[in-house]
Amino acid sequence: MPFTETVLYKDHVIWWGKDLKRSIDYLESREDINSSQLAYYGVSWGGGMGALMIPIEKRFKAGLLYVAGLMFQKALPEVDQINYVTRINIPTIMMNGKYDHFFPLETSQQPVMIPQQPVIQGGNKKIRKHRGIHQTGKKAGKLKKGYKYSGKRLKNGKAQIIKVKKSKK
Repeated sequence: MPFTETVLYKDHVIWWGKDLKRSIDYLESREDINSSQLAYYGVSWGGGMGALMIPIEKRFKAGLLYVAGLMFQKALPEVDQINYVTRINIPTIMMNGKYDHFFPLETSQQPVMIPQQPVIQGGNKKIRKHRGIHQTGKKAGKLKKGYKYSGKRLKNGKAQIIKVKKSKK
């Protein structure tokens, strides 16, 4: 069994999250730090962990993920990145190479960023084709009413979009 599928790995990720929160608590105690303007900055592994750490820490105002993306090791659901990416609700920039072989664009980078906004490549908006995504206009790249991201990945690595079932009242 790979390490990332163990309870020990889950415990480590939870500890890292607690350490991050404690670090921000400390920064808030300092008068020389403007703690109302904190951003998450992660490189490589730290950038990949940003998919988990940004959603659990509400005091960040922005995120920068450099050479990052979804990591394709299986993990327990409590610490699986795909279960957190739809909860990133702050402006976040991901800086990667289009042909990065560790974090491929289609399967590792786009599933992190598509829930937030369309992927920008070379100044042109490339919008994922799906009946649940607006293709033109001011809302281009955003989900249409009645659709949401499920928090799961498709076999091709893209974030799964599902139609929201209307509840009976």
